[in-house]
Amino acid sequence: MTSTQAHSAWLHTFSQRRVDSSITLVCFPYAGGSASVFRTWKPFIPDWLDFLAVQPPGRESRFNEGVISDIDRYSELASLALEQHALQRTLILFGHSLGAIAAFETALRLERAGISPALVVVSGRQYPGAASIRSASAHLPDDQFIASIARLNSTAGNILENKDLLELLLPMLRADFTMSEHYQYDGVSRLNCPLLALGSSEDEWITRASIEGWQAMTLQQFDSAWFKGDHFYLNHHPQILIDYLLGQIQLIKRS
Repeated sequence: MTSTQAHSAWLHTFSQRRVDSSITLVCFPYAGGSASVFRTWKPFIPDWLDFLAVQPPGRESRFNEGVISDIDRYSELASLALEQHALQRTLILFGHSLGAIAAFETALRLERAGISPALVVVSGRQYPGAASIRSASAHLPDDQFIASIARLNSTAGNILENKDLLELLLPMLRADFTMSEHYQYDGVSRLNCPLLALGSSEDEWITRASIEGWQAMTLQQFDSAWFKGDHFYLNHHPQILIDYLLGQIQLIKRS
């Protein structure tokens, strides 16, 4: 595999690329997720917006590749893939939960490479440096680790009850939760682009203070917004979230 092929494997498209679009929305999945968690967004994406999702190794089309359990390596490789893509493009990064940290760290690396996203959107994650309400679980024995995931995501029940499938997925799940739980913010890095932080009303793991604390992570404009739903609100009512994001992107498009 060439370096170009390796980089392109990180970016998944759901249909023919909109090569004439000047704006690209890039979405980073939550722990245990993959590019396909954003498949339900596709019907709501307008023709003028290019739409990609990050596909980490160890799942779906990249199942046979080794997993990554270090957020620095994850964001380094994602940023390299986006550097190749970003020429003549306006980038919008969106990430939920673990994906929020991945989007933030990827954006920092892009800025160091001279590519500043027009907007970074972080969702369902406490600001870097804040203590997590949720207890760490990646180190637990299999049965306790699985039970912890089930408590976090009740919709994962069918997968977690399939022992054969679960055996295949466990390395990826542990790697993702290790990344999320072991993330260490360097204490000084700030974005030099607008930042938007999103939370949901019934998310027991995220407080308003932990969302508003993202304001300190940028030197530019900061906004926050709240939606109805639990931690996985983006899966339950995607159109509401997408319509809001499109409104924000339209403002960028007109500027």
